[in-house]
Amino acid sequence: KSKGRIGFRIGKYDRSRPLVIDPVLSYSTYLGGSAYDEGIAIAVDTGGNAYVLGDTGSADFPTVGALQGSNAGFFDLFVTKLNPSGTTLLYSTYLGGTNGTEAAAGIAVDASGQAYISGQSRSTDFPTLNAFQGTNGGYADAVVAVLNSSGNGLVFSTYLGGVDNEFPGGIAVDGSANVYVVGQTLSSNFPTMTPFQTVQGGGAFKSLDGAATWSAVNTGLTNLDLSYLAVDPSTPQTVYAATTSGGIFKSVDGGANWTAINSGLSNLTVRTLVIDATTCSPAPCQTIYAGIAGGIFKSTDGGAAWTASNNGLGNFNVFALAIDPTNSQILYAGTSGGVFKSIDGGASWFPIGFGLADPNIRAIVVNPIHRKRFMRRLLWLGCSGAMMAGSTGPR
Repeated sequence: KSKGRIGFRIGKYDRSRPLVIDPVLSYSTYLGGSAYDEGIAIAVDTGGNAYVLGDTGSADFPTVGALQGSNAGFFDLFVTKLNPSGTTLLYSTYLGGTNGTEAAAGIAVDASGQAYISGQSRSTDFPTLNAFQGTNGGYADAVVAVLNSSGNGLVFSTYLGGVDNEFPGGIAVDGSANVYVVGQTLSSNFPTMTPFQTVQGGGAFKSLDGAATWSAVNTGLTNLDLSYLAVDPSTPQTVYAATTSGGIFKSVDGGANWTAINSGLSNLTVRTLVIDATTCSPAPCQTIYAGIAGGIFKSTDGGAAWTASNNGLGNFNVFALAIDPTNSQILYAGTSGGVFKSIDGGASWFPIGFGLADPNIRAIVVNPIHRKRFMRRLLWLGCSGAMMAGSTGPR
């Protein structure tokens, strides 16, 4: 404007309220120790005190008036209360078990200053008090805890989960101190009471009319989070299902009934399956490969028993498997560390595809047309954010 004045052109706003052009930063502070610390959620009470929830791997995270004064495991929760100016810790405490890790989710505070927290625990000895569920029901359960207004004691603390994994989210508390928690569960037996939905979603579905209609086929599936399905090419009624934390299941009646077939598997997080079609005479097929979190397993008896097939593969997660259609001794594996190839039926592996922009290979397809002149095979690779094609030949 004229005479050296500066102005702002603004749109419509509520003129009954103060107009703030340049907000003032009340305070800003670091909070942590010498290792990895992560703040996840924050709540503020009526007095302006801030309650911060997170997880920490530090052995020297600042504590004051703590319920738990030291890090009990690799990663514990932390709960910290700061005064309204952010200059003083009113309390700060670890909260976790000794033989697992914890991950923070949500925090709320009531009128009396009690802090309500939700998180996940993989420990079997997470601190509990007046618990609805006193033990960890699976590998990773949700936990819900309430700290008193001083932060040095528990009002209650409980596990909340079933036989599989839980992933808690936010938490809220009403005026009657009822607690509300939201999250995700992979458990088929998550505790319910007067439920709107009586059973867990997910699982296997089957259509008999070209996908016009579908019906659930989950009898015997104790884990409904499926990652892959494979149908025996010689006996279509035989189907294999890979799950994210329940291992492998087999059906011999077109999915009507399922049985777990995990004998020998060292990890039940199974990402992919592939059936060797050359082993199907007499039917059914006998040789199956499974890609798991940390390697590859092979069965030569239709899944009755599994043995590790990881020589040269390292400890990468295996997301995709493919068999050369002209030579079943040649296999390709898409892993979190790139592409690997075997020329001896999975007995040994070596890396191929050096220079890939993204080593996380999530899908792999072998072109059935063999380029005999160059003795090469075209591969299609799928990774996060891209699709790539390349050729490979004898080592």
